[in-house]
Amino acid sequence: WLPHLPRLSLVRASVRSFSATASSATTHASNEEPDTDDSGVTRPSSRTVYLDLQATTPVDPRVLDAMLPYYTELYGNPHSRSHMYGFESEEAVETARQHVAELIGANAKEVVFTSGATESNNLAIKGLWRFYH
Repeated sequence: WLPHLPRLSLVRASVRSFSATASSATTHASNEEPDTDDSGVTRPSSRTVYLDLQATTPVDPRVLDAMLPYYTELYGNPHSRSHMYGFESEEAVETARQHVAELIGANAKEVVFTSGATESNNLAIKGLWRFYH
């Protein structure tokens, strides 16, 4: 995250356009045929570079594998501790919290999960304000 850069809107640049300056970094074959989808629309066969990662980011396959059970079978509100769904979800969240803490060298009580950027920003601003006042 670079705070001095303006927010990028949906910007897409073809990987092929970078091939002239960074040919060793490209991963596509230059002789690939374009793909045609089910609707008959022809699309370039190489993936494009998607630069609006504030909107969405690709999911690492390892993360998807770990999370899939919680999207399909073990869903539940981890703050609802009056039923099995809540118990299972709370246990999963606490396991994830401990894992993240170990990765960054923190105490698990210092790891806070939020629902998004606004909540995270507000938490950081309030924390700074309380620290200095």
